[in-house]
Amino acid sequence: MITASDHERLLALYPTLSGLPANLAEPFRAQVQPFQAPPGAILFDLDGPCTAFVLFLEGEVEVSRPSANGREIVLYRLQPGDTCVLTLNCLLGQATYPARAVARRPIVGLRVPYPLFQRLLDEAPAFRAAMFALFSRRLTRLMNLVEGVAFAPVEQRLAQALIERGPDISATHQQLADAVGTAREVVSRQLRVWAEAGLVATQRGALQLLKPDILQAIAEPLGGE
Repeated sequence: MITASDHERLLALYPTLSGLPANLAEPFRAQVQPFQAPPGAILFDLDGPCTAFVLFLEGEVEVSRPSANGREIVLYRLQPGDTCVLTLNCLLGQATYPARAVARRPIVGLRVPYPLFQRLLDEAPAFRAAMFALFSRRLTRLMNLVEGVAFAPVEQRLAQALIERGPDISATHQQLADAVGTAREVVSRQLRVWAEAGLVATQRGALQLLKPDILQAIAEPLGGE
């Protein structure tokens, strides 16, 4: 059972849950499972099982798709109030998880066991509508990502990734390369060009955006979510 303070935070982040009928609200508070995870912890792994729906109260999670050659591409990041559309897809289809979800900042969250999650879908129309709206938004975001990787220059994709993370970014060149679906050497070369132009300041494992307005103009053709 979750504490009163966590329940209050939960409803503030996920207002749809505040409208649950009594026959669902009580089982929800009794059956959700609080958990914590440190940075670097794998919450879901490639081809692993999905047994619960996760709600985030604190922290940040990065969801990526690894490849056989060791490279990966970041699909999206999750913050408090977000839900993972791939977990939703796994639970709806009773399939394995097709990506890897790693904590980037310390996580405080709640696991909703699959039977309870299914009850929420079946018996709470507002919750069901919110889940399918989420599915639609994330699917659009993933299609934009595919389009960007397939057609947009690396310069645009990297500028977009920096704007989303900035202005002070803690990430290696390899992590940024994974985020935009390219090689580390390509990212390093582009960051060096931008540093020489005064757009960014770089140091080992971190960088700062000095002229985010110019980077935003470079990224603009990709659009938003």
